[in-house]
Amino acid sequence: MVHAALLALALSSRTTGRIDHIVRYVMGDHHIAGLSLAIVRDGRVIYARGYGFADRRRTIRTQTGTIFAVASLEKPFVAALVLRLAERGKLSLDDTLGKYVPWYANARDVTIRDLLANESGIPDYAQLPGFERGARNPVSPEDLVRRVSSLPLDFRPGTRWRYSNTDYVLLGMIVQDVTHVPLAAWLHRDLLGPLRLRATATWQPIVPEAGRAEGSIAAGSPTLAFAAADLESNAPDLARWMDDLLLGRVVNARDLHRMLGGMGFIAGHFDGLAVAWHSGYIEGYSSYMAIVASKHLGVVILCNQDKVDLGPLALSILEDALH
Repeated sequence: MVHAALLALALSSRTTGRIDHIVRYVMGDHHIAGLSLAIVRDGRVIYARGYGFADRRRTIRTQTGTIFAVASLEKPFVAALVLRLAERGKLSLDDTLGKYVPWYANARDVTIRDLLANESGIPDYAQLPGFERGARNPVSPEDLVRRVSSLPLDFRPGTRWRYSNTDYVLLGMIVQDVTHVPLAAWLHRDLLGPLRLRATATWQPIVPEAGRAEGSIAAGSPTLAFAAADLESNAPDLARWMDDLLLGRVVNARDLHRMLGGMGFIAGHFDGLAVAWHSGYIEGYSSYMAIVASKHLGVVILCNQDKVDLGPLALSILEDALH
């Protein structure tokens, strides 16, 4: 069932009808209780809507402002923090890991540039046998990295691409080392506060929060993700975040090109256009964000169902918004 909250400033009723139809179909196909989406174009949110229910008992409807865990959609935020520190001369993208994490001997020659682009060769701790997504015990970022620190690199740094959550845990550790401030506090001070992203904050599933969607399965400890996936937000906030990026409010033009080309996002092509995207998965929630910079267009989708690939839905929405 679709909630009536709707903003459609520049899309025809036929286009919004197509979007609603495919959203309902995907929700039914993947047993999604609640979903929220927003589309931003040319500096404004042109469509935002909540669908279904924020809880499994079907008593609370999803609103456009409903909060979801966004998982790896945190990575563009962390990439921006690092690039902003580099712009200020606080670090260099060519700094090696040995400067900040000297005990990780196997990866001492990996650069910050390699970490940002997922070209480090460092194994992903979340893919290790026995890794429990739903584990409840708190874990430090150092402990997460030590799980892979005795392993050889998967390849020589800078020669290949392979997604690794460990890369972004290390970047979060580097931000803390450079700023002498906890990552969550620095993120709020440097980005969330100035950009007025009031719905975006550290994911704390054990703390009750009004307006938060209930996940389809019990949440694990957010410390299992640290800088890789421990934020919550809503669709309008993330739409404004995409717009802030495109308008140059976050990083300079060179660094925006780096981000959209693979630092914090994954670079690809859609309908003959360059697209930067990222998906997110954490216990009970799935998310997706995509930006077509040449059209100043972006879409974000959040839902409270575990392990749903929202990419095809996002691309379908982008196609409707483009044409």
